[in-house]
Amino acid sequence: MDFYEPKKINLDDWEMFGGGHTAESFYHKEDKSIMMKLYAPFIPKEVIYWEKECADAVLKCGVVTTPVRDVVIADDGRLGVTFERLQNKKSISRLVADDTENLDEYIRILAEETKLLHARPCDREIFPSKAQLVKALVEESAAITPEQKKKMLEFFAQVPETGTCIQGDLHIGNLLIADGKRVWIDLADWAWGNPLYDIGVMYTMMVLDTESADDFHCDSKTLLKVWRAFVRYYAGCETEEEIDAYTKSIEIFAVPRLLHFAKVAPKSLEIFGPVINRIIDEL
Repeated sequence: MDFYEPKKINLDDWEMFGGGHTAESFYHKEDKSIMMKLYAPFIPKEVIYWEKECADAVLKCGVVTTPVRDVVIADDGRLGVTFERLQNKKSISRLVADDTENLDEYIRILAEETKLLHARPCDREIFPSKAQLVKALVEESAAITPEQKKKMLEFFAQVPETGTCIQGDLHIGNLLIADGKRVWIDLADWAWGNPLYDIGVMYTMMVLDTESADDFHCDSKTLLKVWRAFVRYYAGCETEEEIDAYTKSIEIFAVPRLLHFAKVAPKSLEIFGPVINRIIDEL
């Protein structure tokens, strides 16, 4: 990867409007056509440079997303990227938070777009195999025992492979509605492979990671409703029993995201360690 010189920016020219564990988002105070995402210091620079390359490639796949303009470095040393700023936009997350009565309709939109994405062929020459990423993550994890690794690797080795797109960080914050368009954002984890890996991430973020509920402007009870509505529209489950059964089948696909959390934030094992152990033990 070519780590070309990032464009220098002055934070005094920007106003923060949102943030999470890995990045903060900013609007330019004067140029209304641009926005910026600055990453936390622990995010490898490969991820940041990849975000621009990835956005260009995703557009070529026919997926609607926001073009990335530049890789930048702020005067506090943080790296980030600038995007074209969408006007009149709201994330599914914000729509749900502001209008909970219509939660089902917003989640139906997310499920529709996710199904379309998961049916779209992906460029295997540019994007990585999700199965291979998961295999490496499990093999390198310090959060599970050798016996647990063996059990997981045997399970994932039998998951059918596909060549379709995976968003990689699927949740209600990463699909926007802007002037009638449905736009995917945060593409750094884009890959190709079985869609169940994406659904595992969605389950993790909506149900297991209750500490991050505030990032979605919702409480944990609302996010649980989001998950169950998503399962209805995405998987076609009609009864509560069918939703419960589908959820149970998805739990193992949540473990890779939990292992990722443990890798970047070891203290998260205090919360997720027992969950990881239970899911693997029930395989």
